[in-house]
Amino acid sequence: QSANTSCKLGTLNRTLRSGMKGEDVQRLQKFLNCLGFNLARSGPGSLGNETDLYSVRTYLAVKRYQEAHSTEILTPLGHTTGTGIFGPLSYKKAQQLQGF
Repeated sequence: QSANTSCKLGTLNRTLRSGMKGEDVQRLQKFLNCLGFNLARSGPGSLGNETDLYSVRTYLAVKRYQEAHSTEILTPLGHTTGTGIFGPLSYKKAQQLQGF
């Protein structure tokens, strides 16, 4: 898969998981929506309506993102299904997708 330099995540300084809030969570939602791992079709979390809360919708979108890139994200950890936690391997893959 080629780099999608139009989808920007930026720097993350922490592992993101359900229940967290912050500007970095909102950037993660925008990144996932940009890549097509949409949080929602409309309302909170949908494209242009991203929030700063790591909700169930964020969790499920992260899970789909992880499973789409399972070789790089899940296999090294011994997982076969997404964890919904946006940690170091998920971030590393995101950097590759952005062309870093």
